[in-house]
Amino acid sequence: MNLLKKIFSKFTNSALPPGAPPPILPGSPPPILPGSPPPAMPASSRGMPQMSPPTVSLSSIRFQETADYEKGFTEYFNEKIRPVIRDLEQTRLLKLQEIEKIKPKAQAVFIGGFIFGLVLTFLQHNAGYLLFSVLITWGIKAAMLAAPISAFAGEYKQKIIPLIVKFFGDFSYSQKVEPPYDALTASGLFDYFSSVSGDDYIEGNYKGTHFKFWEVLLWRQTGRKNGGTTTVFNGMILLIDVKKSFAGETIVKRDSQKGLWATLTGKSRGLKKVKINDTEFEKIFEVYSSDENEALTLVNPDFIRRMMQLNAAYPTSMVRCSFLGGKMILAISYNVGEASGKLFEMGSFDKALTDTADIHKYLAQMNSILKVIETVNPAQT
Repeated sequence: MNLLKKIFSKFTNSALPPGAPPPILPGSPPPILPGSPPPAMPASSRGMPQMSPPTVSLSSIRFQETADYEKGFTEYFNEKIRPVIRDLEQTRLLKLQEIEKIKPKAQAVFIGGFIFGLVLTFLQHNAGYLLFSVLITWGIKAAMLAAPISAFAGEYKQKIIPLIVKFFGDFSYSQKVEPPYDALTASGLFDYFSSVSGDDYIEGNYKGTHFKFWEVLLWRQTGRKNGGTTTVFNGMILLIDVKKSFAGETIVKRDSQKGLWATLTGKSRGLKKVKINDTEFEKIFEVYSSDENEALTLVNPDFIRRMMQLNAAYPTSMVRCSFLGGKMILAISYNVGEASGKLFEMGSFDKALTDTADIHKYLAQMNSILKVIETVNPAQT
């Protein structure tokens, strides 16, 4: 065909007058006239279709109050949150298109790794090469597909959660603020740990109580077993200013934390066990203090009642607290085996953000945090 075009061009051009346009051959693109825009490339030349920004209407995003603590949120949602959700939903739809474009590349990586491992297995007579290649390339494929989702989840959390937190009061929110290592160590609430990480930091004043909140993971190095680490604590930490003044140290720990742990947090810290005249309370908790009289002032019948309420609200958790330095550290652990980062996490990436189920979930989670504060340190009247 190319040879035919050359012959035809040579033959016809010799007979063309000066300045005349060349003839249009069959199958050739039309000539571009002076001042005309370049022709659009056909879809087959461009590869996959270009991503166009999707449009999401505000009217498709609605919130309906379903709980007492949500009262007044609809107006706040329409003004502050709905426009943000609209923009995020448009971004999510673009990310879905981006993932569709990545899928063939990710699949090619996996197939390439499979073939490479198959060749090595054939040459070396060792099936381990195939298994290794499949595992590695499968991980690469998964990472390629997960990257857009992870990026979007971070953006979503950064934009939505501070607005949720602000609805309840003048509270500040940050995704990553390290918890106070020294205060957690001094609290006597935890077994030995060497490392700490924090997520979902909230700080503010609630009904006269200044508080700091984290989701916290504590762990220590233990060698190769279990990936080289052992989880010491995984849950929520509240650092609360106590309205009653005290000078000593008092620990309210779980009755199940006996043995060596109790010895280390008791005798070696100069603390003594305090007898509490409440049979049900002592079935669950043990109290150690440097000052028995002060401990009985802090762990009074009203506080005992509130701690029992909190324990009933978190029946599968390990609620415990410590009074030290004018503050109370309250720890509520997650169930064994549960992953960290339970609070304020985005739901399924495939679910449209016009579904406000996650917003209801975040409101409930924030309300539960404030209820804990109100339970252990109620507002003074």
